[in-house]
Amino acid sequence: MSNEIIQFQKEIFALENNFNEIASHKLVDFKTECHFALNLLRSNSSLQTAAKNNPKALESAILNIAAVGISLNPVRAEAFLVPRGGIACLDISFRGLVKLATDSGAVDWVSAEVVCEKDDFTLGKMGDRPQHNYDPFSTDRGAVKGVYAVAKLSSGDYQICPMSLKECLDIRDKSPAGRSGNGPWKDFQNEMMKKTAVKRLCKMLPKTNTRLHTAIDILNNEAGEGIQEEKVESTYVKVDYAKKDELIKSISTYFGGLCAGKTLQEKGNLMVDLCCVNKWDNIKQKTIEELEIILNTLKKIVLGDKNEIVITTQDIPFTDKEQPNEKI
Repeated sequence: MSNEIIQFQKEIFALENNFNEIASHKLVDFKTECHFALNLLRSNSSLQTAAKNNPKALESAILNIAAVGISLNPVRAEAFLVPRGGIACLDISFRGLVKLATDSGAVDWVSAEVVCEKDDFTLGKMGDRPQHNYDPFSTDRGAVKGVYAVAKLSSGDYQICPMSLKECLDIRDKSPAGRSGNGPWKDFQNEMMKKTAVKRLCKMLPKTNTRLHTAIDILNNEAGEGIQEEKVESTYVKVDYAKKDELIKSISTYFGGLCAGKTLQEKGNLMVDLCCVNKWDNIKQKTIEELEIILNTLKKIVLGDKNEIVITTQDIPFTDKEQPNEKI
């Protein structure tokens, strides 16, 4: 192991307490992410140089992993440490943004595609899925004229975000990463257009979580993908996790009372209707403000007229890993 890697290891391991405090959601493991980070540093001399020149930026990138709750696992390809603008920063991929959006429970899936001049594309009405027909094997689809991102909401409707080529290039030209003339916009323009559309789409989605918005802030500010007007002072927000745990515990108590005698399907429907999640673990991703609203709603029902509870007929397909906790 080189002296530089040994030094990086010392600097990263010194962050353990801060990392674990931020990552109290337990979605990422400190030692595992350290292993991934060191492997990236070993394999990329440019990243080593950037990290050596600005160790504080490397520390920030590691702590951002905790704030977002996304892994550097190379198999998942959701996030990476990359050299950009002379510093080491956390880059979250299109796939990573999609995972954060679906983790929030706001959407079932998210997709994005570029549209070419020879494609058959119809945007359709609000709430409908756009119609996009093309030959994926064709080498002559014409020039790219735009991109769109689409998400299927839990309601069954679709949220669409279309962007013209000009809109995407305007954002590219106003971002530090785009103005540099190098990096992802130069080598992977179509993928960056998709990523740009997904970021804008995510701002339109209902019931998204702070992890997703934190990820977008990181990309816009530290990874240099955003325009100057989008810059904010801090990347992550200090969360009162003790208060959050108490709120979740109270919600569990009230929700458990409502679920007494209910079937698994009825519990699932109540979970969606009252707690705004389709699996219980997602309750941890809610903000304190969202948890307070959920708790107040449950209190009104439990302490008021219990006949207000309506079991919907919506079919919530739980997998084995997604089934509500029977103890709730």
